Amino acid sequence: MSGSITRDEYRAVLDNVGDGVFVVARGRIVYYNHPLLNILELEPQQATLKRICDMFAGAEKAPGREVVKRLADTEPFDPARIEIITGKGHGKTVDVSSHSIAVRKTPVLQVIVKDRTREYSVETEFDNATTLFNSVFDAIDEAIFVLDESDFTLRNFSLSAGRMFK
Repeated sequence: MSGSITRDEYRAVLDNVGDGVFVVARGRIVYYNHPLLNILELEPQQATLKRICDMFAGAEKAPGREVVKRLADTEPFDPARIEIITGKGHGKTVDVSSHSIAVRKTPVLQVIVKDRTREYSVETEFDNATTLFNSVFDAIDEAIFVLDESDFTLRNFSLSAGRMFK
């Protein structure tokens, strides 16, 4: 076994992963997989470097602009979380990372796009629920102590309980 894979093997592997992948060489996309189209909600003819850069640059935060600059220069970039607007106008949160690889001794940039929209949405909902719980917990007039059942160490207490010890 030579340690290298054929173009068809590369495509077969990347078309069967959940992450979007595209490869940039000399300022243009030379390969993309089908999950990328699904994540970015693009038709095949829309999968151009300019279109993807426009999506990333539309992000209001600096990481998107840095990613675009590096993509334009075919340079690797630090992983970034970017809020994008898809080709169909939906908001999504994606994590983008890159790796320099060589294809036939030519350096190219492999970019991986992971759709994290659902995970970050659940995380935000959890944070909101925790904030609500803490505000209710602190609004209760009764003294509440939360103990660890294994060793009875104090884990938390309500504001009313804290006032008892002033």
